Amino acid sequence: MTEDGPVTVRLMQTPGGERVVRVQVRSRTRPSSLMSGLLKAGELGTAAEARKTVETLGGALAERLIDVFGDTVDPDEMARLAGRGWDELVEEARRAGQPPRTLN
Repeated sequence: MTEDGPVTVRLMQTPGGERVVRVQVRSRTRPSSLMSGLLKAGELGTAAEARKTVETLGGALAERLIDVFGDTVDPDEMARLAGRGWDELVEEARRAGQPPRTLN
């Protein structure tokens, strides 16, 4: 997903060398605000499990935006967008010649 979209999913490396997946969901009512969460890439399991975990986090972050800001985001939609973001991340890895397992 693009950086300016409602959901961003990125693979990152911590200063300690651990690979993490960062999921961010942007507020609709407060565009400069967002919620984010990190998942340890090595603990995501199979590709299907990883996608489901990323989707779940996206939906949970949307629910948090609703709780904190009274936002109008749809948790189901944000979960779907997070899943698509994960799919794009996996596809980018494939294009770079890395099998999906290297994400873990």
